[in-house]
Amino acid sequence: MSHYEPITTDESSEWDGGESLLDNTGDDMNGEPYGVTAVFTDGTGVGVLDTDDDGYADKVVYDDDGDGEIDRAFTDQNNNDVLETEYIDTNGDGKADVIAGDENEDGFIDYLAKDTDFDGDIDVIVRN
Repeated sequence: MSHYEPITTDESSEWDGGESLLDNTGDDMNGEPYGVTAVFTDGTGVGVLDTDDDGYADKVVYDDDGDGEIDRAFTDQNNNDVLETEYIDTNGDGKADVIAGDENEDGFIDYLAKDTDFDGDIDVIVRN
């Protein structure tokens, strides 16, 4: 096993790209948030959450350094199935220090907000 292969117990769970990875059409989850997490052998991980039960990710979080805390999160702020806002914890305190947003969803960052002194308040906003 490669150092970066995900831990899985079902070899037949390959995704063919033809359907949502978060397909949730069963009666067991009606209206409930649905999530999937993967922890890799190096301790890093990713979590995906579908909060509105539409089969598309509303939030994706990453633990980049394997410490069990979220380092980055991508969110869909307006429920249109596009993850257009990124939150980044740059100093490991569990709070977002940088926020990057693509408001018009053209694939380019429209604003970048930064908490430069790590007090929880945004100090600098740069608009594109």
